[in-house]
Amino acid sequence: MLMAISFSALSQNVGEKAPDFSFIDLNDKQVTLSQHEGKVVALFIFGYACTSCAAIAPSVQSKIQDVYGGNNNFVLLGLDQWHGNKAGVESFKSKTGVTFPLLQKASNIATSYKTTYDRLIVIDREGNIAFKGSKLVSSDLEAALASISSLLTATSIENIESTNGVDIYPNPFFSSINFHIDNEQNESIDLSITNIQGKLVYQSNAETRSAYTIDLSGLSRGMYIVKITKGNINQAFKIEKQ
Repeated sequence: MLMAISFSALSQNVGEKAPDFSFIDLNDKQVTLSQHEGKVVALFIFGYACTSCAAIAPSVQSKIQDVYGGNNNFVLLGLDQWHGNKAGVESFKSKTGVTFPLLQKASNIATSYKTTYDRLIVIDREGNIAFKGSKLVSSDLEAALASISSLLTATSIENIESTNGVDIYPNPFFSSINFHIDNEQNESIDLSITNIQGKLVYQSNAETRSAYTIDLSGLSRGMYIVKITKGNINQAFKIEKQ
């Protein structure tokens, strides 16, 4: 039997190092926090027969896993604090329809993280606790989502290089934004704008013009990613809607 938990210090506050753990998933594979180093990690702490946990689990699936699960910089894990057997956790998975990994016999998480079941915890890429729910997930879900979104926005922006030959104004913007692209050779230009989850919000393909004025007044406030392809050159940068 694999017994959890291995950690260097107890942690209970936002900003402190998240203790490592080692539990077994439903495929009998060992899962540790440390194996996801460099990623944003969300923990859904549940009880395999907890009524409120089962009721909120589909929302955890739809609002967190379905939105961010495809992001290589993010992982969501469910941990059964009630220490149920494999059949009990499998029943929880079947009943709720969740697709993210569920870890068995995770009762020690309550001690190491100073928490209880029906809670969400978010860990940043440096392995520090960024959000620690103190209420039922049904009450804390939106706050956890804001933390995840903020952390992943920072991740996306850090991976974007500065560009040459592109002027953007104003940035941040309120409604319309202007692009001027150096294109003396009249090369074909593809321009696209996505939100931080990768959803396309604007696209212009195979044009040779150098000036663009784009009305984005219908977008929500936040960060967006612009990608420009000109010939064999690909560029990406951030814009912000206020």
